[in-house]
Amino acid sequence: MPNEDKKARLAEDGPLRQNVSEASESRRVSPNRAKKEAIVAQIADKLSASEGVVFANYQGLTHRQIETLKKQLKGVGSTLAVTKNSLLKLSLGKVEKFKGMVPDDKFADPTAVVFIAGDYIEALKKVMKANKDFGFPKVKFGILEGSLMDEAQIVKLSTLPN
Repeated sequence: MPNEDKKARLAEDGPLRQNVSEASESRRVSPNRAKKEAIVAQIADKLSASEGVVFANYQGLTHRQIETLKKQLKGVGSTLAVTKNSLLKLSLGKVEKFKGMVPDDKFADPTAVVFIAGDYIEALKKVMKANKDFGFPKVKFGILEGSLMDEAQIVKLSTLPN
């Protein structure tokens, strides 16, 4: 019987305790959550400013190879960022031109994003040159000129002359 009394009291206090915890959560945001929200905002800003994006699996690249690719892309007005898939999905949902374009199953492996500003053919050539030199990154898909493109289409575009 004592356990039943305890359960009855918890059942009566349940909503009250829940409201108290919800109120305390609304007053403060954990530093970790605030940091993640800032990252999502930064990614969304980069997506908004980009003319196109390419998503690739960077697994297998060394830190030095990633930095080399970043420098090469910077030379053609593009940037490479390694992000968590969950934060990337949230960011894509915040940008109107990319909202709803990418199915969730595309984010199965670690993802690096190439934010393309300017000539996207030149940026694609840099990514594919890195792929040829290192065997990585493996292009997953891209969004160029408002269209979702698979790996084969990205590779084909990278072979076009400037």
